[in-house]
Amino acid sequence: MNTITINREETIFDYALRLGDTALVLAQRHCEWVGHAPTIEEELALANIGLDTLGQAMAWLEVAADNDAQKRDTDTLAYFRNEREYTNYLLAELEKGDFAVTTLRGFFVSTYLKYLYQDMQDSSVDTFKAIAIKSSKEVQYHYIHQRAWLVRLGNGTDESHQRLQAALDDLWAYTNELFEEDETIKSAQELGIIKSMATIKQQWRKDVLALISEASLTMPQDKYHHSGGTKGLHTETLGLLLAEMQSLRREFPDAKW
Repeated sequence: MNTITINREETIFDYALRLGDTALVLAQRHCEWVGHAPTIEEELALANIGLDTLGQAMAWLEVAADNDAQKRDTDTLAYFRNEREYTNYLLAELEKGDFAVTTLRGFFVSTYLKYLYQDMQDSSVDTFKAIAIKSSKEVQYHYIHQRAWLVRLGNGTDESHQRLQAALDDLWAYTNELFEEDETIKSAQELGIIKSMATIKQQWRKDVLALISEASLTMPQDKYHHSGGTKGLHTETLGLLLAEMQSLRREFPDAKW
């Protein structure tokens, strides 16, 4: 029987980078709503959610940088990698779409992080545990805010219901990637970074199905699932997002704040 040797530092780097990339890309999508949200109150809420998410991205990228065999710092990881080097989940990078798409995407991710961070509070790696404890409060607020809006949209006008149903039909095929147990996740479980991705998926699905029912939506069929973001295979939207996000730092690579 072959024994697989797990590289602890490499696993910490890969998993922290994945979480950091996902948070960084999603923060950029949230902040695209500044100046475009349906109400001033919601514009402030989306900006705050984006800033919370950016803070989580910085924390994860710092962990990644501390365990990077190439000794890159956080700015290099954020601003000087191309889309093939990013390992975020595809769900985070999709175009911001309308308000229903943004809110539902945010809810899918915040529900996932809600249970992931709960699991990580018993992590064998202190930095993962610390970030999970701190970020859980932020994610809980995102979850409550987004869920309330989804119930309101689903049971609102015919148009709000139709837009939310269309968002659900489009986004559902991207959710399974959150729970894929590739080598990084298997190694993270072996090292005690997380306990059980299967349990997290079960908790997530129960919560999401309850929302779908309460918002009077129809469950999409599980016909196919998009995947590949964690392996560097992305949609064309990520390249456009990074071109905008990285442009200033790439133009002035030696600039200091």
